[in-house]
Amino acid sequence: MKRKVIQIANSTQLVSLPRSWALQHGVKKGQELNVDIQDSSLIISTASRESTPKTASIDVSGFHNRSMRIIGAFYRAGYDELKVYFNNYQELQFIQNVVREGCIGYELIDQGKNFVRIKKVSDAIDEEFDHVFRRLVMYIITMGRETYAAMQSHDKDQLRFVIDMDRGVNKFTDFCGRIITMTSKPGQHTLYHVVMEVEKIGDSFKHICQHLAATDLEVSKQLLTITKKVSLFVEHLHDLLFKFSKERITALYTLKNDIDESLDAYMATCTRQEAQIMFALRNIAESIDSIDMPLIITQALRGDLPDLMAKKKS
Repeated sequence: MKRKVIQIANSTQLVSLPRSWALQHGVKKGQELNVDIQDSSLIISTASRESTPKTASIDVSGFHNRSMRIIGAFYRAGYDELKVYFNNYQELQFIQNVVREGCIGYELIDQGKNFVRIKKVSDAIDEEFDHVFRRLVMYIITMGRETYAAMQSHDKDQLRFVIDMDRGVNKFTDFCGRIITMTSKPGQHTLYHVVMEVEKIGDSFKHICQHLAATDLEVSKQLLTITKKVSLFVEHLHDLLFKFSKERITALYTLKNDIDESLDAYMATCTRQEAQIMFALRNIAESIDSIDMPLIITQALRGDLPDLMAKKKS
């Protein structure tokens, strides 16, 4: 069965329902229908979705702060309710911290002597992905700018501000990862790699600031220059992510080559303490460089690569 698409204004497209199906299921004017996206298909149904909650019992005893990563993994995997067993008060604090600071929509609803029950109290709405992903990318841009500014001014409070920002990066990363896991839009799953690399960028800026906050390192002009280039590199990533074009991806490759040359040239003469910062800066550059392939795949699946599609020759 085929239906023609009806265009309303600039943004709304309509498709009529088969009359026989509508009569069979008693569809009335103003009634809400369920519309599920599965790759290139739309599944329309009248029945209310009463899906079985996804639950699990896990034991994080002995994992200490790693318990936060375990709970975060189950959150990203789309679980609705977790019963988490632990051994001591410190492990309980780790569990409370990850729920409070990292898992949007999760709440502690019950607690016993050696367990807590965590439940989803609000949905990770698919439509929120773009908004939260933009906030995530803006966070790492700010981290880059503030890292460079703190290195210039030797401001340790500013360094601690950047370190603290990584909590927000982790929270938004977990949320985006959960939505990607629970949806099946074209290109959505290739974005998981992009989100994970953005999280790594945040970690690298955090490690730079932790190192500088713990030492009295005098940052050289050469290292400042490289840090500035890397910070601008992150800003170019933002442009590419949200307005893909051939010119932008070519500019990204040019910047990457320039950063690589600068890092290689200074690595031979930098101090041991500076080398730790250089290593983190290279990790940032490599994370951004690794994003291009999944980004192109995402755009290709969405049919949104006008600059790369060759025109047919007459």
